[in-house]
Amino acid sequence: MPTHRDHAYERSYFTVDLGDGTAAAGFHSIVLPVATTDVVVSRSGSDRTVEPQKRPGLVTYSNLILVRGLAGRTELYEWWDQVRAGEAEVQRDVTVSLTDERHDPVWTWRFTDAFPAAYRFSPLDADSSELVDEVLELTFSRMSIV
Repeated sequence: MPTHRDHAYERSYFTVDLGDGTAAAGFHSIVLPVATTDVVVSRSGSDRTVEPQKRPGLVTYSNLILVRGLAGRTELYEWWDQVRAGEAEVQRDVTVSLTDERHDPVWTWRFTDAFPAAYRFSPLDADSSELVDEVLELTFSRMSIV
């Protein structure tokens, strides 16, 4: 459960669990999804007002984006490759935990039935000394806070 305190947590302490039983390491950036609710607009033909009635519709999420430096580990590519190959068991429950300064979890997001939707790298540039990033975008069925 989320842990309350009087001042905000820093965004630099977090852990990622890819739901495959192994430790996920090296992520330096996480872009959490945007959750939105569609608005269903309707109006009865016999209604005398011109204002529509609004009701909540489907909930949708943008992708969860995981970024780490390219260091020769292949588990992200292998997971994406399983999706590409059409393997049946590719969905996992992924968690991202915000931690405090002592690295104790204080807020955890769970992404149910997640799987790779995109896999890419940062551009290569001969005039740059920046590190190469490996980027995995995950789509999922449900986001919850646990």
